[in-house]
Amino acid sequence: MFSLYGDLYFGGGFRRKKASKPKKKKKENWFERLNVDQLKQLCKAAKLRHVGKKQELIDHLLDSPITSKYGPEGKYVSLNVDAIKGMCRERNLQVSGSKFDLVLRVL
Repeated sequence: MFSLYGDLYFGGGFRRKKASKPKKKKKENWFERLNVDQLKQLCKAAKLRHVGKKQELIDHLLDSPITSKYGPEGKYVSLNVDAIKGMCRERNLQVSGSKFDLVLRVL
């Protein structure tokens, strides 16, 4: 049977479009993805000042020549996990774990 309202007979009804979620701001560097405790651990491992707010800790890590190479993200800019695993192999360190764990071991 044809109807002017079409799908109303078959349960389709009028559907509202769901509101889209606001897009998250893209992180400029890897350190911004970490929580404060992880940032403090990295600062301690690199023998940097490990007191302050999250942005201060990120600034300490980016300013240090030891840790600054791990922060920037991009296809050709940052050290990826495979490169950090290679550094762990050279130093005979454990190679499994997340990027955070690997960087912590290398420092």
